Amino acid sequence: MPYDIKWGSAVRTDGSRTAVLALGDRCLRLDRISGEIPDIGSLTLEHLIRHGLTERIEQQAFDGDWFHRFGESVADIPLTVPLHDPERIVGVGLNYRLHAHDLGEKVPEEPATFMKPTTTLLASGDTLVIPRGIGTITAEAEIALVFGRSARNTPRHEWSRHIFGLLTVIDMTAETVLKKNPRFLTRAKSYDGFLVLSPWIVPLSAIEADRPRTVRTLHNGRTVAENTTEAMQFPFDALVWWLTQGTTIRPTALLSTGTPGAVAVSPGDHVAAWASGLPETTVTIG
Repeated sequence: MPYDIKWGSAVRTDGSRTAVLALGDRCLRLDRISGEIPDIGSLTLEHLIRHGLTERIEQQAFDGDWFHRFGESVADIPLTVPLHDPERIVGVGLNYRLHAHDLGEKVPEEPATFMKPTTTLLASGDTLVIPRGIGTITAEAEIALVFGRSARNTPRHEWSRHIFGLLTVIDMTAETVLKKNPRFLTRAKSYDGFLVLSPWIVPLSAIEADRPRTVRTLHNGRTVAENTTEAMQFPFDALVWWLTQGTTIRPTALLSTGTPGAVAVSPGDHVAAWASGLPETTVTIG
């Protein structure tokens, strides 16, 4: 498949969602081409991933010249978060060795994971209104993996077989809350809107899965943290292996893989997550 193909979701006029397949600046809303794919069932991206339908639709789109026949401008599509109901959301802390040293923290011997509720999800380009009275908030750029197949006890060399795609995200932390007690990590990570998702997931079939990627946290247009995935303590294959030991992870699960560095934010600030080869994620702090 072409390297600029990607999947997202749009809001329909009735408030429901439809999957969107994009190629460059042209895209296909599945609700507007449902007559071409009458047997797929639900039109949500979660349904397509869980039932392994995305590659079939991609192939039909190219074979049938759908982007020319039915394509619309990406700029005209009311995009939302690509996944509204992931199977689970898992984050990884202190996964870039330099970031851990900068914080004065010991690099973990095993992945330091936490979970976030789906109420943390916020669409790229939206405004995050910080709850009153929670103190300092930090924002950090990360790459997240989306599972496309169920995985349990997955060998490291098979990690990519279970991943649907990659996207950039902005993970938020209520630092003042966390500093009161490190056991408050779940609370500090779980406020509404505390995980901003890129509008687009790039399928692993369209990119080089093992290619090192640069990740940057940008604050008001300035890079405040940058590193490459080669500097991870636990790279993608190790994270998938570790997370699936004795645990079944199902399709649409979201695994955010850690940050090269965070920045404290205030109302009016603009934050972006940039990673090489992936669409950018942005948020304004309100």
